[in-house]
Amino acid sequence: MLTIYYKDTDILIDKEIGVKSLLGYKLKKTQHALRLHMDEALRTIDLTTPQYAVLAQLELKPGASNAALARSAFITAQTMHGIVSNLEKRVLVERKSDDLVCIYCFFAFRLYN
Repeated sequence: MLTIYYKDTDILIDKEIGVKSLLGYKLKKTQHALRLHMDEALRTIDLTTPQYAVLAQLELKPGASNAALARSAFITAQTMHGIVSNLEKRVLVERKSDDLVCIYCFFAFRLYN
């Protein structure tokens, strides 16, 4: 049961709302389905979805810092550091002082799209 109160009025409405009808629930289900699909497709080129997200962000924002990438992905800088380190080991990105340069961004981005 959900009680809706209309601001600046005396109107209260009790309404039965199922979780499955809520937009947020539908968006989360869609996001989950997309993630599963991406994980499967990216496995063929030996990338994870987070790694792909980093490569895509670097294609859009060449030279982005680790901190900027973390903010855009809604993860901590420590987590992003691990992802970037793995990409560096595979020579997919290269660190130039504090900036990152993507070596194969275009290739990886186009391969999946």
